[in-house]
Amino acid sequence: MEIMSDLLGWDAVPSDSTFVEARQALQRLRPTALRELWQDLVAQSLVWITPSRRLLGGLQWIAVDGTWAWTPRSASAVKRFGRSKAADKKRLHYPQALLVTALDVMTRIPVAIGVRGHADGERNLLRGFLDTFHAGIVAMFDRGFPAKDLLWELTSRKADVLWRMGTAEANSWECVYQFLRDPAKPREALATIVVPAADAGGIKRTIQVRLIRRSFRRGRPKKGQKRETMVLMTTLLDAEAWPADRLVAMYERRWVIEEWFGDVKVRFDLESFHSTTADGIEQEIYALMAWITLCGMVERDAYRLIERSRGKQDPEDPQRYQISYANLYHVCAKLMAALVAGSHISTVIKKAQRSLNWLSQTARKRRPGRSNPRVSKKPAGAWGG
Repeated sequence: MEIMSDLLGWDAVPSDSTFVEARQALQRLRPTALRELWQDLVAQSLVWITPSRRLLGGLQWIAVDGTWAWTPRSASAVKRFGRSKAADKKRLHYPQALLVTALDVMTRIPVAIGVRGHADGERNLLRGFLDTFHAGIVAMFDRGFPAKDLLWELTSRKADVLWRMGTAEANSWECVYQFLRDPAKPREALATIVVPAADAGGIKRTIQVRLIRRSFRRGRPKKGQKRETMVLMTTLLDAEAWPADRLVAMYERRWVIEEWFGDVKVRFDLESFHSTTADGIEQEIYALMAWITLCGMVERDAYRLIERSRGKQDPEDPQRYQISYANLYHVCAKLMAALVAGSHISTVIKKAQRSLNWLSQTARKRRPGRSNPRVSKKPAGAWGG
């Protein structure tokens, strides 16, 4: 420590008690501070990222899904998150937290997140941040989320929906069941959803929707898979502006959130928590959300500069100019350090222009034949070569 004090120019040599006090102060820090930092970054991203990179068809497409995260065992973590049961009905050792995230599929930025116990349910967490949705947003859900009260809540906020519906007779909505039983087998149809008064705040309400049947490719399904009928439900009623094929293609973009969860758990190692307390675990989750949001903002702006100097690029083209993620994380680490130190977001972003120029200038095309398959070395890895 004496050597470091000389190199860094400290006025005094820190003692062991200094680090103990700093650690105790960090433990007392509640998740509120980092949650507010992340939310400020999300708000700033709407200003910093151009509409052409945030919107598609003039709308913002938000995918909602949930995942579970194993946490260290402590009294507070067990109390807040609970322990799930194994197949033999015995309680597992480690607590399990449920994370429900609303992800902007165009920017891969998490705009809302709920963290609760594993048994709280995905719909309950979603109800906690419904105010995130408003006019100009399309909410995309998988089969586990659709509920009539959620449909009423979202449409009352002028938001649109694009949901995949359950098709089994036991759990499908009546309109979906009748749509599938139609002998004419139409590609799409209009339907009216009646929301019960209990779900609509005491007022019985009807909502008009479109049902779209996905056309599967010819041939047998893959081994181990079943040929399931996919039905999408949407409040985007204009068939000319939003034809069925385009909405099916847009729903396929919902898979971005599945890949994002994989990145959070594998690349960013979410479940390797440093803290053992429930507050500390939530603090680390919100810190990771802030980091991912900052990286998304910087990445999108760097690609804007690339297109300004090298022309328009197709985001799906593997031979496009791509920035180095090592360089991206190097730049974001400095920006994140400034934010945590107390600098204002707008000030940090203004000073980042030189780093953004460097990211765009070091972007390169992927060389053909130079990529090797990547194999996860961790048991929890969700991907392989």
